[in-house]
Amino acid sequence: MPYVTAGYPTPQRSEEWVLALVRGGADMIEIGVPFSDPLADGATVQRTSQTALRHGVTLATAVAMTRRLRESHGVTVPICLMGYFNPMLQYGLERLAADSAAAGVDGFIVPDLPAEESDELLEVCRQHGLDLIFLLAPTSTDERIEAVARRASGFVYCVSLTGVTGQRAALPDLHDYLARVRVRTDIPLAIGFGVSTPEHVRQVGEVADGAVVASALINFLDGVPEEEQLLAAEQFVRGLRGEAPFPPEVAASPSVQAALEPRGRKPDGDPVPESALVEPAPLRQISCRGIRGATTIESNTAEDILEATTDLLEALIRLNDIAPDDVVSAIFTTTPELTASFPAMAARGLGWTEVPLLCAHEMNVPGALGGVVRILLHINTERAPSEIRHVYLRHARALRPEWAYDDSQLSEILGRAVTASDTTT
Repeated sequence: MPYVTAGYPTPQRSEEWVLALVRGGADMIEIGVPFSDPLADGATVQRTSQTALRHGVTLATAVAMTRRLRESHGVTVPICLMGYFNPMLQYGLERLAADSAAAGVDGFIVPDLPAEESDELLEVCRQHGLDLIFLLAPTSTDERIEAVARRASGFVYCVSLTGVTGQRAALPDLHDYLARVRVRTDIPLAIGFGVSTPEHVRQVGEVADGAVVASALINFLDGVPEEEQLLAAEQFVRGLRGEAPFPPEVAASPSVQAALEPRGRKPDGDPVPESALVEPAPLRQISCRGIRGATTIESNTAEDILEATTDLLEALIRLNDIAPDDVVSAIFTTTPELTASFPAMAARGLGWTEVPLLCAHEMNVPGALGGVVRILLHINTERAPSEIRHVYLRHARALRPEWAYDDSQLSEILGRAVTASDTTT
């Protein structure tokens, strides 16, 4: 079950991606509805959501996209819309269910809607023949699993790990977790979050009925020339199914092919006229760079530390176009009075599961600004030192005014409202 964000990389292209995935053998399609505060999504899906929002894509756009896939392109595999509850409330639950059913939507995945609060949406879904897909996690209690089992239809979305979506190198052992779910329901179970390779799909197939793949697919297609993306998407699914090499071998664009040919020779060995020679593509210069950031915490609580550190990390990611695989290591320090939580938890929440992280306290210098979280990232990048964007937020702006961003600038960078920073610890 591959995932595509409606409107990413463009509205037309996202539709074309879906068609390619279906040609590759996708059994179901998950279409993401972009939202400004996607709390269950990691950096990759958050990035696609922001791009789609800039294209003006909404929940209504995703419903209309499904209708076109059904009516204009003859897509018959099940399609689920994955979105957050606020846009659904704004749309109107009854109208949403009626419009979606008429468009050919099969169900909704709503990651921020607890089972105990789902009855209103569940009722209109049942009236219109739609499935409401509930999420469970390894930390779900037996009582929560039973609450989901009583309401579930279609399938249950079992999150593979605690955290957010994102490409992972390995999955945890899922046998005990899925066994707890199996004894309470007989509807199909699908595993998502971190599923990235054919080996992961095989591992999921030992305990569940479906595998959801999102970030790994998006990250792969983002690195493919536009003219090759549709074939690459098709082959990506075939590879996950064990029907083709994985990752797909993508043909280079014509300019790259020309650059790779031996200079002065055609493929058959005949000389090439000097005027037809193409200069080789320059080598990419990758360097390890340091990126600094700092922010302040309003009170010594785990919630405030996580919120402020997440804002800071997201700003650094967006301004420097950082992917998890680019990060060599990250060092987090706090002033001594901050003890409620490790700020590195914010990085884990953004999907940095393979990045070495370290937390420490700053020196207790008399008169120094209190309540400060500092970050030093080491990343592999093509950017020159002058192109690196360091970020200082809240009251930490006073430490490095030349790298400071106020709350309005931060909101624009993140594409969402942020908590005003008018107090200090």
